[in-house]
Amino acid sequence: MTMTFLLATGDENLDMWLTEVLQTLGTVEDTVDIRSHLVKKWETKRSQVVIISDQLPGDFGGEDKRDSEMVENIERLRLLSDTVRIVYLCHREPGDPLLEELIRRGVWDIFHEGFFTPEQMLSMLENPPSYKRVVNLIQSQSPFYMRKPNQTLLSAKKESKEITRGKESKHRIRQFVSFSPQFIVVTGLLPSTGTTFVTANFARFLADNDLPVAVYEPVTGNQNLFYFLNGEKLAPDHWVSWAHQIQQNRTIRKETNWYRYGVKWIPAGNVPLQREWTSEDDHMLLRWVKQTPLVLADYSEVDENKQGRSLLAEADRVWVVTDCDPLKINRGKDRLQQLYHQTGQKLSIIINRWLPSISREEIKPFCQVWHQDHLRNIPVLAYIPELGEKAIRISWDGNMAWDDTHLKKQLLKHFKSLAANILPEHVVKSMPSVNPGKSLFSVIFKRR
Repeated sequence: MTMTFLLATGDENLDMWLTEVLQTLGTVEDTVDIRSHLVKKWETKRSQVVIISDQLPGDFGGEDKRDSEMVENIERLRLLSDTVRIVYLCHREPGDPLLEELIRRGVWDIFHEGFFTPEQMLSMLENPPSYKRVVNLIQSQSPFYMRKPNQTLLSAKKESKEITRGKESKHRIRQFVSFSPQFIVVTGLLPSTGTTFVTANFARFLADNDLPVAVYEPVTGNQNLFYFLNGEKLAPDHWVSWAHQIQQNRTIRKETNWYRYGVKWIPAGNVPLQREWTSEDDHMLLRWVKQTPLVLADYSEVDENKQGRSLLAEADRVWVVTDCDPLKINRGKDRLQQLYHQTGQKLSIIINRWLPSISREEIKPFCQVWHQDHLRNIPVLAYIPELGEKAIRISWDGNMAWDDTHLKKQLLKHFKSLAANILPEHVVKSMPSVNPGKSLFSVIFKRR
């Protein structure tokens, strides 16, 4: 007997992967993008199996409210059907109150460790739900309360080894691991420091490692991304600016998305908006943007404005891009002071166009303005080298430095350093060990 499935993950990459895995058991009838649509969609389809991710977007921001919202949806499903099979994907510890509440409502198919393989998923679904499988997750009789951080699931390729006829061979298998969603704002210390270059190429690196990533350009900043992507020639025919869709329809149509190289590109656009952009527009757009687990906000604007302050407040990390010219660093001191006061410990530095031939001793006399404790301790995450005219010529054809094998090798270790700042150890453990980041002061003024 073939099964029918309803996928409620809110993640297009995860939906595609599950559809491929589940095709041996049945048919995926539909997907759900937001929690408030879950019960309505199930009533329409009456699917036999509903697969729900902990990260399915909802209407609430607080962890306790999000978990209460999920329990309410599961309760409504159970009241409508005693037989619908519910599979829950999450990263939570045994004894988590939410898991206990789900188990009490007959959710006995739970992947709680944040990862699973196709074989594990199929093996579970080929057998009836079993209370024995989840009873170990109940560790207390405490009242229902919420305390766990939300995690997200992502597709990742892991390398494993097998021995075949005396020879060791390597192959890559696909499984899911978890990490907290990240909204990273990448901004410049001064104009033309390479913010868009760093953001776009780093997104390519993440996508090449099977991580779900979007590059978002705020509407009221300097709008460079469309042209950096050579959008006049390479934008898909079906693409429509998300800003225009929000102003016209208050929603985003999936078929209008711009995917290239495995990255979801969300440029501000190339034509004027129909009316003034409001805070309400901005809030609604960000809600859609954040449905992708990893978002890099390319905020090239260096002048203070209301949207910029709101964007920095939303950020989990703020990366400020500069280059290695100490005179420019000095000119940007006020900007750095302002960013530090707004973001505190979220702030880190990326030095772009780094010239290894310049020694610390040469730079040191020019950087006396950095003799302030709160600035000297801001960590530097990466020293991206000067790539020369080759990177410029590549861009003329609508390509990026990441498309060139030689340039990619120069960027790789620096991008791994950036990844270590936003991804947990179990995601980056296959990468070479990287420096977690020294302060700019400790690099220039090496302590003895």
